Amino acid sequence: MKKFIFLRRIGIFLMGLWAWPNCFSQPYTPDPDNEMFPVKPSPLFYHSPYLRSDQENTISYPFKNAPAPLSIASYDSSGDVVHPAVIDFQNEYNRFEWGGYRYWMAFTPYPNLNAYFENPEIQVSYDGLLWFTPKGLTNPLVYAKDSFTHADPDIIYHPDSNEIWLYYMCRKQDGSGPDNFNLIRLKNNLQYSDPIVVYSNDPQTNRDYSLVSPAVWYEGPGRWHMWAVGLYNQQLFYLSSRDGIRWSSPVLCTDINGGYPFSKMDYNFFIWHICAKPNYRENRIEFIANARTFPWGHPSLTPYLIYFEIPMTKPTLVNTPIKSPLMQSSGDWLAWDNNKLYRTAFQIYNTGSSYHYQLWYSAMSNMRKWRIGFTEGEIGTHYTPADSLYKVEIIIGKKEISENTTGIWLVCNNDKAIRYQWFYNSKSVPGAHDQTFLATRPGKYAVRAYFRDDTEITADPIDLKNEEEEPAVGKEMISAHPADLYPNPASHEICMLFDENLAGERKNIELFDVNGQSLYKNIATENKICIDIHTYPSGIYYLHIQTATTTWTEKIIKQ
Repeated sequence: MKKFIFLRRIGIFLMGLWAWPNCFSQPYTPDPDNEMFPVKPSPLFYHSPYLRSDQENTISYPFKNAPAPLSIASYDSSGDVVHPAVIDFQNEYNRFEWGGYRYWMAFTPYPNLNAYFENPEIQVSYDGLLWFTPKGLTNPLVYAKDSFTHADPDIIYHPDSNEIWLYYMCRKQDGSGPDNFNLIRLKNNLQYSDPIVVYSNDPQTNRDYSLVSPAVWYEGPGRWHMWAVGLYNQQLFYLSSRDGIRWSSPVLCTDINGGYPFSKMDYNFFIWHICAKPNYRENRIEFIANARTFPWGHPSLTPYLIYFEIPMTKPTLVNTPIKSPLMQSSGDWLAWDNNKLYRTAFQIYNTGSSYHYQLWYSAMSNMRKWRIGFTEGEIGTHYTPADSLYKVEIIIGKKEISENTTGIWLVCNNDKAIRYQWFYNSKSVPGAHDQTFLATRPGKYAVRAYFRDDTEITADPIDLKNEEEEPAVGKEMISAHPADLYPNPASHEICMLFDENLAGERKNIELFDVNGQSLYKNIATENKICIDIHTYPSGIYYLHIQTATTTWTEKIIKQ
């Protein structure tokens, strides 16, 4: 028995020697001209040289693990780097470069999990793959002092001041507080400011508001937004600011029913670090987070990347249209990313028919080495066709009957606008700037939608009649619907059974969520039509049905 144990230990030792060079060798630098890589990068997308055809498999994850990390030299010479944040000036700001370079990245070294070296530094790139420190910039931008640690950098471009703003977490390693977010401002001549505290929380007083991983969006003058994750509770929080320096108290982000937003995906996910990017075309903020499926252990034990989004007009409402993970840590015990996945930076590219994503993701190996890898792919996020982008119509909603108010809800179908203005009998209604409007009097109603590119579209007006008259809205009926809707509430599917006199007639059917976003659209002639809704989050939806003679909207409750 002792001989067997001895031989087994010798075997494990020899296997370790064999794996040792692979774990500690320099990261691989991609060569797109190498014949091993049949697809060369295009000017817009890098069809990743890491992803060779012989690696194709049946795994459903939309992103494949990079077989080797990028070669990134850190100021401490370890090459152990984590928590990337990336700006692509050509893609995000329609500029060829800033300070002479198209790509800018912030990250922190983290050698052997030593937080003393976890200080933010910035590097640049011409292609997003080869990174280096620009001449004239000294890294890191700040050193940790007095047992503090600097981590979780995020960078955004502030066009009004023509600066890159670097936000990062600053807290004591022993957790005694304070837990801060700091800000450093970088000019394009590579001069940068001293750090200032922009958010602070005392964990001894309120642990719920100690935050990590800030993700910042600058919408415009006076409109700053930040999302961050609770250090002790892993909840998602939202903060706002008028100047990017003085931030509000955190507000909890929830799903449409006010609950934890990540519990109804394929797994019950617990998020840790986040990255956010605006998708102005779809009027939403998109997020990628590293996550785990178990509540115990350290919150950084995250083998998955997941996607979620938040409407620009409702910054605390979380939607999870993609239920399954985007990526998982490698199953190869020799891989560089086989332990856990961490903070991921990404870019969104419009291909003309879908959205293509490039990811710079950090990960740790089982040998506790941190690296950043590159991959790309498509997630399957909702893409609005060009012919529907500026289509503005009024949908007749439900009747409102209460003790104080009786009326009909009107909904603008387009959720891509940044502001709305409702009109009653050709006169603007003061303060009526929401996507929905409660009409309480007979008359003509219209809505004008304002878009980010200064486009303004006004819907054709509708005429609401008195209840005593035929209850019509133009050609649209708001009663006597020629179809039965069942079951309602529903959990798996909702069905419509039309009257026999509508057999063979064309029926336009569209399902909207409460934000007015179209989720399902179909043109059918059958008299029984069913819609699969089991993948949608629980909540309220609106089904808009149009035939040759009538149009109406039904409220659907998804359980």
